[in-house]
Amino acid sequence: FGAFLMRDRPGGVLEMVREGSRALAVPVVCKIRLLSLPVSVGNGGLPGMALVSETVEFCRRLEEAGAAMIVVHGRTIDMKNHRSLHPADHEAIGIIRAHVRVPVVANGDIRSMEEHGRCLEKTGADGAMVATELM
Repeated sequence: FGAFLMRDRPGGVLEMVREGSRALAVPVVCKIRLLSLPVSVGNGGLPGMALVSETVEFCRRLEEAGAAMIVVHGRTIDMKNHRSLHPADHEAIGIIRAHVRVPVVANGDIRSMEEHGRCLEKTGADGAMVATELM
């Protein structure tokens, strides 16, 4: 999964974006999750806390590397299997949106047109990816 590359090899991800944006005739779009503290035994193996400022910095670096748009899923890698405990963090997506120049698309917990509207209002995102319930 790409999110694991983001966590384990962020320099490699940035290099892929840099090279892709130089070599391709189409825009490079990146889809990420929020960065997080690692899962630890001390917290019962539950997902680590999202690191919003570090995610903002990573998005700025993606932008500098040539990303034309960034899709942000409002959960961390470790929250993937804990959706009921950890709703998507639309506030974090809004913070990211405020700190980058490229378009940002919000992703996570958008299962109805009402949720779509609330997400766009809360995040200020340029768009939103929806769940399969709306397809």
